Amino acid sequence: LLGMTLVMGLMFELPVVSALLGQFGLVNARQMAMYLCRTLTNASLEDIGRQFENRNHATVLAAIRKVEDGMKTSKDVSATVRDITSNIQHV
Repeated sequence: LLGMTLVMGLMFELPVVSALLGQFGLVNARQMAMYLCRTLTNASLEDIGRQFENRNHATVLAAIRKVEDGMKTSKDVSATVRDITSNIQHV
């Protein structure tokens, strides 16, 4: 598993993020980043929240659930998560 700082740094450097920001908006990009930090690292909800302007664990959990729900209902969201995850893991 990758470190949370590395995941966050890589996510915001990837070309696909430009499409993500345009497609889903900033709030959803933050939710996506929280989701990726949770799935690609061993970080706790509290640790992730601290990295995102001291959000609490409930906010992080809600963001993760929103992305998971989006993945179930939208092929675009699923594909975006898959692409970003793949790009991060191949760095």
